[in-house]
Amino acid sequence: MVDVYARLTREEEEACDLLGMDKNKLMIARQREIDALPEMEKQVCEKLGVNPLDYLKMKNLENEEQRALNSLSPDELKVCRATGMDPVEFFKNKMTGC
Repeated sequence: MVDVYARLTREEEEACDLLGMDKNKLMIARQREIDALPEMEKQVCEKLGVNPLDYLKMKNLENEEQRALNSLSPDELKVCRATGMDPVEFFKNKMTGC
């Protein structure tokens, strides 16, 4: 059975139709993401009423931020602190050459 959070909204269904995407494949992919969560995290999401997919997005953002911070040199972190620049934005600019 498909989790309620894996179901598509009307807007997502319309977008799939416009893009020619298979709606069922998207729902199955979402369900796999939810199923891959450790049981403890699923239970926390359920008790707090949090959409597991939103939780995964936040978790991925935190991981991205941590990777960005880990990749910056101490001097680059000092520059970020001194200028008030977000280290993640600094990292993205560094990677894209901006």
